[in-house]
Amino acid sequence: MNDRTRLLAVLWTDLEHTLNHLGTYGGLMSPSVYDTAQCLRYNPPSNPWPAVSWLIEQQRKDGGWSTPTAPRARYMPTLAAILALVSLHPKRKSTLAAIQGGLDFIRRRQWDDWATLGDDLPGGVELILPLLLNHARDVKLPIDLEPYAALVALGKQRSTYIQTQTLSHLAGTTAAHGWEGWGEQPDPAFVDGSKTVGHSPTASAVWLSKARSDPNLHDICGHVEAGLQAAWAATTTTIEGVFTTCWPITHFERTFALYPLLLAGFFNPSAASWIPLSTRAVIDRQITHLHAAITPKGLGFTDWFLADGDDTAVATAILAAYDHAVSPKTLMRFKSPHSNHFCAWQGELQSSPSVTAHALHALALLQHDEPLAGYQNYLLKQQLPSGLWAGEKWNISTIYTTSQIMIGLMQSGRVDVIPALCQSLVLFQHPNGAWGMDELSAEETSYAVLALLMAKQAHLLPEELYPTLTQAKDWMCTEYRPFDPNGVPLWLGKEAYRPLRVSRSFEIVGLIALLQEEGV
Repeated sequence: MNDRTRLLAVLWTDLEHTLNHLGTYGGLMSPSVYDTAQCLRYNPPSNPWPAVSWLIEQQRKDGGWSTPTAPRARYMPTLAAILALVSLHPKRKSTLAAIQGGLDFIRRRQWDDWATLGDDLPGGVELILPLLLNHARDVKLPIDLEPYAALVALGKQRSTYIQTQTLSHLAGTTAAHGWEGWGEQPDPAFVDGSKTVGHSPTASAVWLSKARSDPNLHDICGHVEAGLQAAWAATTTTIEGVFTTCWPITHFERTFALYPLLLAGFFNPSAASWIPLSTRAVIDRQITHLHAAITPKGLGFTDWFLADGDDTAVATAILAAYDHAVSPKTLMRFKSPHSNHFCAWQGELQSSPSVTAHALHALALLQHDEPLAGYQNYLLKQQLPSGLWAGEKWNISTIYTTSQIMIGLMQSGRVDVIPALCQSLVLFQHPNGAWGMDELSAEETSYAVLALLMAKQAHLLPEELYPTLTQAKDWMCTEYRPFDPNGVPLWLGKEAYRPLRVSRSFEIVGLIALLQEEGV
């Protein structure tokens, strides 16, 4: 057995371990600065200092919090962290320096980052960030509100929409997820089957802070406390008071961890000869769970959250490739009535090109008679001069958006553009073989190699680009660490996060696909 064969054996074990646990504990996610800071403000543990220390340790050298790759996604965690530290009435020089560093970061960047708005806004930012800015003004922090005028206007538009809805329509929606930005009365209708408010630790903590004084809500407060404990456990950290930015994520985790398997050809009949039987059994079981979860209304990221077009499209593609019947009508519910694109949710303020790309992939696999040219042109019109597509509201990586659009176009028959897209994607490969828009990233490298491998198998990858796959494989082999969940946060909620099992599945499957291509 040579070294590459041994590596492949470890990779299969790593992948099987990852897939086997999909959905357990409600899904796993990296810790969130924003939610940890907000929970320290509204629902602190009996001993807050370990969480406070963790919070300070997350500050970046430029004074802000969260990854620099998504500049506008840094303001909610940075302001929340500042407000949490200020609420402790600090005297330590290090804490005062952290607060000042955060304020300096905001002052340096705010005009550039908020002059215009795009489709890459963090979840709920239009309601939550203006509220945080007002809280900062309330405690006499030197904050200028003028740079955020466009965001405040967007927030007013969102608030007007929320006010037209009834409570029964808001539970389990994005409005409930961002309840801390607009909620006043702690109505128990907002607490869903996950024992959280909108699957949000912060919304849950703020709701608790308003509900505790009402003796009629004593029992349901206990349920929400239990939900927050589960959201802490989902971070895998032992520090009490550190939370994820969203919990649970059961169906999202399962769906998007299985998707790279589809892209790598694991569901093709020929794959039976090289996928271990034990891994195949785990895949079969997880797809059975996925098939049971999707309904005629679609699939949400849990049973208690409103179905969305992205989870529905990806799940539909997986199930169609696995010969499970899914009605095209389920996916077509998410077609925008105003444009040739698909929505995550009808009425959303920002669209997501990757949702349309995933819908194209699913419709192609369903062999549905829906004309696809309009959707393809919608995506192509958004291409940047660089040849890539911008990061968006679900994932900050331009490599993610570009790879998903490449795959959607390729699978739906728009093959004429694929060779040039391959050239554009390779231009952003680093000399060592990796991709990464900020830090070198195994996950972003996997996004790229899965798209390029699909192009190669379709005879659409220019031959002069074949060596780029070898370079990527060599880098990934060198960087691979078995059973290590750590990595760059690329997915976007209220701040950038890493869905541990999803990201891990992309990384492992990308490397397995490269080794299989080599013939190990």
